[in-house]
Amino acid sequence: MQEKNLLSTGPYNTLSTSAYQQLNNLANKADGFDWEQLLKDVWNDVYHGQITQDYLQIATDNNIDYRALVTTILSYASSYVPFVGPVIGFFIPIIDLIWPPSQPDLFDILRQQIQDLINQALTTDTLNKLQALLQGWKNELDALATEVKNLTDPKTSTIGSTVNTIHLQFVHDIPQFTLKDYAAYALPLYVQAATMHLGLLKEAISKQTDWGISDSDKTNFLTYLKQWIVKHSENVYTLFATGLQNIKDDESSQISTDDFIYTSTLYGFDIAALWPTFDKWPTNDSPEVYPTQTDIEQTRFLFSDLVGRFDWRGYPSAGDPSTYLYGNFPGELTQISTRTWDRVDQIQQVLDRGYNQSQTYTYGGSGGSANDPINISRDNPLIGVTPRVMSPYVGIMMDFADGTSITNGGSYGYDKRVVAPENHKVHFVFPWTDELGGQDAVINAFVFKNLHPENVIGQSDPTTGVVTIKGIPAEKGYMEDGSSLNVVQERLNGTNAVQLPLGPSLVVPITNKLAGQYHIRVRYANPSDSSIDIWQSVHAGNQTLQGGNFTFPSTKNVQDQGYVPGQNGNYRLLTLSLPDPISLPLGEIDVRLGQSTSQTQGNLFIDRIEFVPVQTHANLFSGPYYLYAPDGYPFSKTLWKGDTINSRISIAGTANVSTEPAVLQFYQDSTLRKEIPIPGSGQNYNYPNTSIPNGFNKIVLHTNQSAGKGIRGTMTISLSN
Repeated sequence: MQEKNLLSTGPYNTLSTSAYQQLNNLANKADGFDWEQLLKDVWNDVYHGQITQDYLQIATDNNIDYRALVTTILSYASSYVPFVGPVIGFFIPIIDLIWPPSQPDLFDILRQQIQDLINQALTTDTLNKLQALLQGWKNELDALATEVKNLTDPKTSTIGSTVNTIHLQFVHDIPQFTLKDYAAYALPLYVQAATMHLGLLKEAISKQTDWGISDSDKTNFLTYLKQWIVKHSENVYTLFATGLQNIKDDESSQISTDDFIYTSTLYGFDIAALWPTFDKWPTNDSPEVYPTQTDIEQTRFLFSDLVGRFDWRGYPSAGDPSTYLYGNFPGELTQISTRTWDRVDQIQQVLDRGYNQSQTYTYGGSGGSANDPINISRDNPLIGVTPRVMSPYVGIMMDFADGTSITNGGSYGYDKRVVAPENHKVHFVFPWTDELGGQDAVINAFVFKNLHPENVIGQSDPTTGVVTIKGIPAEKGYMEDGSSLNVVQERLNGTNAVQLPLGPSLVVPITNKLAGQYHIRVRYANPSDSSIDIWQSVHAGNQTLQGGNFTFPSTKNVQDQGYVPGQNGNYRLLTLSLPDPISLPLGEIDVRLGQSTSQTQGNLFIDRIEFVPVQTHANLFSGPYYLYAPDGYPFSKTLWKGDTINSRISIAGTANVSTEPAVLQFYQDSTLRKEIPIPGSGQNYNYPNTSIPNGFNKIVLHTNQSAGKGIRGTMTISLSN
């Protein structure tokens, strides 16, 4: 069977995920900073299950050794990338700014390791500069920690002045950590330092009352935060471009371009993509911010090294993955099957594209013996595919998240066992064909473990119960006429952007888990000199909920704040639903954007579509209810089903006059958590701010008795504030 067309001309759906996030800017609570709360805020904003609950419990333990924790995390991360370990040497001094070590100067201890890494002695001036910068930060943070700890009356506080001094210190010093001559090594360092800087401003704004910070200082800090989200983003991309060019120009470089891109993505761009979500406070000129928990999906790939037997002349069966933008293989890997004998004759992969679509990719011929297809579940994803080689013989090994492994063909040795980074899974395997037709070498493409094809909104945070803001990448959509998406790379966004053509509209299908009011906004770039008019609409089945023309102003020379620089222009948010939010029903909807063929082609790039729930009482159910059970048998009706909710709820309603009583049942899967009586006979009922022990994900209206008169009424079940 021949390979199917990789660049499908039909509608497709690229994967989605919560962004994998590694904001390690913690500090010891005893030092005076409430970084513990900052961690919780960041967790609620962007983690959403991408790191284990065990980690959250550890990180929020008041007695935790935060310095040891962060050092361990960074060291653990280094095990996945060959050259990042020594770079941890640069991180450690920054950690020391907040957790003074009990050991000798770690910077001095790591000096030789750093010099070995870059194969060049750091000059005395460079060493002295770095040490002086680090010591300056440490002194300033120590002073702030002491001031916060000793504050007794916020009215007499001078903490605002101290924060401003530290901000100016960061502004002056951080660019010097770019280490221009060593840009390839400095990018992860810069991202961590920049995150500390932005985190400090975010903390000062949110702690205005506790720290006694004046309104004018708060306004200034908010301005700095917005400005430096942009500046730090620009610097990160400049560092990346410089480092990449340095590696290409240096034939003796110890870092390959592939390794550099891998690490820059995992420890740089993945974090920088989340900086805009730090902006939670509206201003007159920047209303589009992130006032509540935010789930920004990223769709980028990470590629493993080429592993297996590639000593024979060969070529990439699916094309060289480095030549593709990483939106070209939509779907979620659900099955892999092989044919093997003395080599791997064939690799076949099935990808679920969501919304009842799938696609099969087959590489190689029909020689050898067919092995049983291996089904891959979301609960136990594939985390690595490694050829096993005893030249000229080759088998293939597949490793799963639960620690199990399956080998097809011979169980030979391997030089390097491929394992996905933490919280990642295999999305696709790129085989290489040798001169005899065997698929004896592969490149693994990794995505986030929680990356699935469905585009889901209306989900609540499991801890707070607050419905999250959801950002859906535009590349998860499809063109209504079946043509291919024209995607362009945007590393700082964590996704590809879609260039909107003239004529056919971009359609982004959405599954809404919670009916209610939402603002819909688009993150876009318009690098042209003038505005571009598009038409937009929102549909639920055959019903048009919103539609009409909309103007997207130029972002070429953005003067105000609230944008993010990109490779194809400056990206900013534009709300389509102003002034009033849109009422979105439960179930399937879609958003459509298109340029009219009557206008000149404009370069309009769509990064993502965001759904911002209006934070009123989010209704789980609202409307009439009806049960009729005349034969004396128990009867039930599900009123709501969704993700687990742990927050309190409020229930209010009125039974019809000639009706009988029932109960509301709250379930977590098949486990009954709580029952609440619902009266009949025209009675009103109200259960405000009610807790459901251990959470629930289903609400059922139930009767155990004959209800000849029926159970009727109107009811609203909502999340409590």
